[in-house]
Amino acid sequence: MGGLDCRHLISQLRPTSYRPISLTTLSTPHQGSSFMDFCRDYLGLGRISPTKSIASKSSTKALSAGDGMVKEEKPKKLAATTSTSLSSTILTHTMLARTLDTPAYANLTTTFLQNTFNPNTPDSHSVEYFSFGAVVPKPQPGEKDEGLPIWHPLCLPHKVVTEREGRENDGLVSLKSARWGKFVGVLSCDHWVAPPLYFTPSNVSSVLPTFEAMFRVWVLTFGGS
Repeated sequence: MGGLDCRHLISQLRPTSYRPISLTTLSTPHQGSSFMDFCRDYLGLGRISPTKSIASKSSTKALSAGDGMVKEEKPKKLAATTSTSLSSTILTHTMLARTLDTPAYANLTTTFLQNTFNPNTPDSHSVEYFSFGAVVPKPQPGEKDEGLPIWHPLCLPHKVVTEREGRENDGLVSLKSARWGKFVGVLSCDHWVAPPLYFTPSNVSSVLPTFEAMFRVWVLTFGGS
């Protein structure tokens, strides 16, 4: 959520002790994550929305439309299947689900980002916006594409996002959702792995967009031509 936090900082908090001139985001869910929609609909996580009692005065405009009370979002209507009914009964109406839920989960749903956050968080005309996304590495030609291994922490999220938005995602954020401002490029890695840790001789080309974005920020900061 760091990229979303920075957009909110620039648009709503408007710092005066320093002046941001560019923002570069990596796999930020600018349009939300369909996996969080899945968690809201099937697991009961992501239904508590932020309101005035949680947000600061400067962030109230962007993040709340309530009356100062924490409210619970109603889940989307689901297909009338036995498994859905069972999961809804066991997981979404238990004290455990209500205990684990926080407004942060709701902040990442596609409905909140597209209908509330983005319309109320306009870009600053004095800031240049860059973004790039990431895609789970694809297998070699001739090999079966099974996505992430079952033991990977993002195995389930990757399958959910792939089913809902297509193969082009990093396990949590789709390539489409990661685009904001000038799109720099695509990294070949999953959301769990940071580019510096993933920098190996075999994926030099995949991290080049990172260095390109860094160079653009450097030029803007130090006044290069």
